[in-house]
Amino acid sequence: MFVGSIHIRKIISVISVSLGVLSCTTDEKFPSIDNRIAGPVDVATSGQYSFVLNSDFDRNYNTGSILTLDLSQEAGSEKVGTHKVPRMGRSIFTRSSLMIATFDRTALDGNGSVEIYTIGSDGSLVTNVSQELECSPINGIISSSSTWAVVSCLGGEIYVASINSSDVGATSFKKVRDYAYARRAMYIYETSTDDYLLAFPTDFGEQTQGDYSAIDKLSLDINLANNANSTTTTITVDGENEIPDNFEASLAAIRTISARYPFQMAILNLSEAERNDFPLKEMGSVTDKDETKVIEVDGSSKTVYRYANNELKFLYFFLDKLAGQAADIGDGTTVTDVAPEDVASQTDGIKYYRTNFWEVQETDDSKVIYLSHRGVASNGSTDANNILKFNILDDGSVFDLPDPTTLADDAEGGFTKSFKEMFQVKRVMGFTSLARTGYPGDFGVAKKGSNEFVFVNQFRDEAYWSASDLIYAIDAKRIDGAVEPDFPIERWAGVDYRQSAYQLAILEESGSPSKIISCSFYGDSVLVFDIDAEKGIDVTQEPTAVF
Repeated sequence: MFVGSIHIRKIISVISVSLGVLSCTTDEKFPSIDNRIAGPVDVATSGQYSFVLNSDFDRNYNTGSILTLDLSQEAGSEKVGTHKVPRMGRSIFTRSSLMIATFDRTALDGNGSVEIYTIGSDGSLVTNVSQELECSPINGIISSSSTWAVVSCLGGEIYVASINSSDVGATSFKKVRDYAYARRAMYIYETSTDDYLLAFPTDFGEQTQGDYSAIDKLSLDINLANNANSTTTTITVDGENEIPDNFEASLAAIRTISARYPFQMAILNLSEAERNDFPLKEMGSVTDKDETKVIEVDGSSKTVYRYANNELKFLYFFLDKLAGQAADIGDGTTVTDVAPEDVASQTDGIKYYRTNFWEVQETDDSKVIYLSHRGVASNGSTDANNILKFNILDDGSVFDLPDPTTLADDAEGGFTKSFKEMFQVKRVMGFTSLARTGYPGDFGVAKKGSNEFVFVNQFRDEAYWSASDLIYAIDAKRIDGAVEPDFPIERWAGVDYRQSAYQLAILEESGSPSKIISCSFYGDSVLVFDIDAEKGIDVTQEPTAVF
């Protein structure tokens, strides 16, 4: 396959951004981007309009842009508006009449940024918020109530804003956490009392971290650890605590706290953070993670946890390969039709810790979300590359932390409930039916007529994959069956980089999902697919390309 120089430059740009290697800015002059498509990196929809975030990674123009498309217009007239934005765009997300966009830094000594726009009835954008962030942003979301906006960053930083509904322009982001590991997939779970950010770990760039099978039969004894010395051999006691035993086997192991981060989701009580005036919390060591401090809030003293460790929760779950068929669970035994939450108790302490989640999609039920979970078999993720359905098992106290004022000196902090008491996990599309030929990123769930579909962007590009492993695909699968394999997967696959479908959004027309929108980063175009009511995608039909 012939690879042009523009294509090569883009591959180098992607690798450089992922590694944080950026060139210095110069005073060169560039033409206006106007309504061109240049390095598109994300798509979103609102009403009849589709939006394309142009990053201009190649730096051919003076800015990036968000291009507005009205696909009901005749071919050649789809581009109905453009809004200039910073270069190096990362993500866009729409919620009702609001849009949030994130932008990476353009130099090693520069800052990233976030912007919030109001979407007009004609698809035009008005900038309400433009704020620099001391990080490299990777994603931004707005809650379903439009109360919260959250940005996650490559280094694990989390910025939060409480949106001022009467004056969106007065909204300001504040850095509230540094979790020290990227978490791109985010969801804001809103309840009648408090609202929570759920943020799932992401191995950004070339995936080097895979899922992890480990034994959990022991628990760290804080007193033993605090009094241990170089000759001490035992710092644990019998009893599982959701942490892999080898992470707590020695003083050296517990000091390597970063080994835990890829397998931990963050659960941040946004409402409590706001009540405490958004104090910044970072990660502490294992032995001092339950330390507290006294802060002043509205003239009163309040005791809070000093560090953010207790807001991290290990993710572990088992996935049946096929309903009714035995599946090897890693210890030489097999199980059949075992519910995910029951497996850990049947496998002699083995837990299956998960990592690398890319996107969250919401449903009409705030307690039900979908996530894309991906992996590489050579890194241990032999049953990854799934679309998962998470049910939040909320009884009113699902995400409670112990009161920091009542912890005993030797008490283990952390959430009062285990992961399997918080979530039930089900695979609705995944590795078996894909024959491990997937790497799911962005996706959407929609109902067309009486059939419910999941549409998934599978993306492996030349920045990190060999030619034999490349995937530029849009998959469609019905998910309203009784078991996961009920319906086949329909796959449209791009033939080369010019059809390098990346990211995905679903456009509704007349109240019904009608089109799938994706962008070709390497081909500088937008790909538009018609949704088929029976198959999701008619793979015999090529997408319409907008250049």
